[in-house]
Amino acid sequence: RPSDDLASVPIRSWGPVYFASLSSQPPFRDWIRPLHAWLGFLDASKLVPDPDAERRYVVNANWKLYLDNYLEGFHIPTVHKGLLSSLDVGGYRAECFEGGSLQIGMAAHGTPTLELDSSHPLFGQSVAAMYFHLFPNTLVNVYPWGVSINRVNPMGLARTEVIFARYVLNSDLLESGAGSDLHTVEMEDEAVVEATQRGIRSRLYTRGRYAPQHEAAVHHFHRWWSARIG
Repeated sequence: RPSDDLASVPIRSWGPVYFASLSSQPPFRDWIRPLHAWLGFLDASKLVPDPDAERRYVVNANWKLYLDNYLEGFHIPTVHKGLLSSLDVGGYRAECFEGGSLQIGMAAHGTPTLELDSSHPLFGQSVAAMYFHLFPNTLVNVYPWGVSINRVNPMGLARTEVIFARYVLNSDLLESGAGSDLHTVEMEDEAVVEATQRGIRSRLYTRGRYAPQHEAAVHHFHRWWSARIG
């Protein structure tokens, strides 16, 4: 009988990247739509997986703290000195949409930029990187050399697994620009996130206000999450 069959899980793809979900909501086409809307200039079918670059990180912090850190660029000047040299942080901004958000990193002078076509909303601007958060836990980072994807998996109240994968379009640009040293950036982020995890356990900790200019994407994620946990 059908009830004896193994469960069937739908699988969909974006270029060489495959996705599976135990839930049919939201439909994959709706979940992935922001990438199509913003990345029409990028032919995903030409992305080449780089299995040697795959990494697994374990962070001693709650998964939402990891995402909070990802979703704001305010910490870049103090935490990421190397990345800072590739970005014009004065032009850093976020766009929120149903199902996620996009952070736009503008390029410092002399930094490689994305090749945007004339129909793109950012055409004519020097964009070093685009950072997508697709709710709840998928991060898609677009650089001149290609795309990196982070899967952020909760492992406990204060433990998170992050799986990093890389897909290359132009290997000549791997060592330059905002996406040139992602391991160092990851280590810097993990140190800050783990320190925050320790800090919020203090009896002296109280929640602060959201910074409208820098934490729009953080606030957007928090509202989405709160609506789902009642």
